[in-house]
Amino acid sequence: MKKGKGGRPKQSITEGHACLNPDCYYYGITNQTIHALVANGSHGTREKIGDLTCQACQAGFSRRRNTPLYRLKTPSEVVEKVMLLEAHGVETSVLEEVYQVRESTIRTWLTRGGEHGRKLHDRFFRNLLLDHVQLDELWGNIKRSAAEVWVWTATEAKTKIIPVIQVGERSQAMAYSVLHELKSRLADGCLPIFSSDGLKHYFYAITAHFGFWHQPEVAKKPI
Repeated sequence: MKKGKGGRPKQSITEGHACLNPDCYYYGITNQTIHALVANGSHGTREKIGDLTCQACQAGFSRRRNTPLYRLKTPSEVVEKVMLLEAHGVETSVLEEVYQVRESTIRTWLTRGGEHGRKLHDRFFRNLLLDHVQLDELWGNIKRSAAEVWVWTATEAKTKIIPVIQVGERSQAMAYSVLHELKSRLADGCLPIFSSDGLKHYFYAITAHFGFWHQPEVAKKPI
């Protein structure tokens, strides 16, 4: 079944949403001028959450499906504020006291937000054309723990986008992992210039994945 061209104009915005039924003709189409989604009321007691229905296959779902807010009972305004304050470094114990939510709940929100961000990153950071990639590894420690970690990043010098960010030990295996992911995100034939702090692990990783090492761009710093 395909949507007809006539009929009454849409009264609700469905742009960005898509039918989630894999068997539907409009599955995955987010353009509201094409898909057959219409608003179908709302649900929720503490906050009204809109529902959508596909007129082609009659499948219904929440507007929050496939988002970090899906099936959360806490009002979205509270979740948004807590996440924002966490990003600004406010202590979790303070947020517990002010917003009357448990630490475990806040950790769940952060985890869901991180997983959603990773999915978006994987979806949109593809076929990139990058001129100059800066490779770096930043030291950090885990709160309330003696363990330490390294945050590995690959940053585009001009736009400052970060196509790759990984957490792990400072090892050759991690360098290979970072460069492997970076290559998978670049467009075919893209060979950027690399610069780093001179960590020797990058030499072997770049040579293995790209077949060259642009020595003049390597910063002369002790390892």
